[in-house]
Amino acid sequence: ATKSELLDKHTLVLQTKQDRFNTQLDSEKELLIYYTEALSNPTMIQYIDRETEQLVTTTSSRQRKLMTSQLNEAKSNTYRLNDSISIYDMKILEKEVGNENARELGPLKYVAKSLGVEMDKVVNYFLLLIVCVFDPLAIALVIAANFASRHKAYEAILIQNNKITEGTSSNIWIVKNKKLFTHPSNTDILKGITRETLRILIKNSKLKLVEKSFTKKQLFNADEVFLTSSGSCVTPITKIDSKLINKGKIGNITLNLAKLYSKSFMNE
Repeated sequence: ATKSELLDKHTLVLQTKQDRFNTQLDSEKELLIYYTEALSNPTMIQYIDRETEQLVTTTSSRQRKLMTSQLNEAKSNTYRLNDSISIYDMKILEKEVGNENARELGPLKYVAKSLGVEMDKVVNYFLLLIVCVFDPLAIALVIAANFASRHKAYEAILIQNNKITEGTSSNIWIVKNKKLFTHPSNTDILKGITRETLRILIKNSKLKLVEKSFTKKQLFNADEVFLTSSGSCVTPITKIDSKLINKGKIGNITLNLAKLYSKSFMNE
């Protein structure tokens, strides 16, 4: 087999392993929603038993403690799986770049030889040049996502001209005095499908939505903060950097919207 064929096979193995992590991640996200909804009422627990499919209502402190532990475990598993998927993204990218070296990078090999530098560095500079010329935002998103991953954060929040725009792969929302705020739909943000779905749900639930940019100070002083994306659905944010939001607790409006979105998703 040629070097190119071997790299293709190696890439396929990596993608298969990554798909397994993605499948596990989907399951953990379902558990996050399941336990979050079950524990949303501080006085009682209400959930659908997974085996009997019957509605269960209880005030058992032991059950609450158990489900809280399971929720924390699901959160930990989600962080771990996201890290693993990111690692495999980089491994796959490295193999694909290596494959291109084996197939079509003769001119770059010549440049590397002429400059007396390693081929990997020339390839990295070349890719960096392409991204900078054609899509400078992509670099910011990659750097921010890697920064968040290194610091074991769920997401990185982007700031432009002292205004919060979005996450690396999500839309950011805040709640202040029972009003919802999110960046207006323009070229500064990606117009996510989940964002549009939530806009409709908010309108139908008669909550007040203001599509207006807000500052980092307003973000830190918000009553509630959450993000939306097709992968994360409606995910509460209870801590940003070292600042606790709502004393580290999930807000009622966030919980209600998560339930509404979950129901609308199930009904589709």
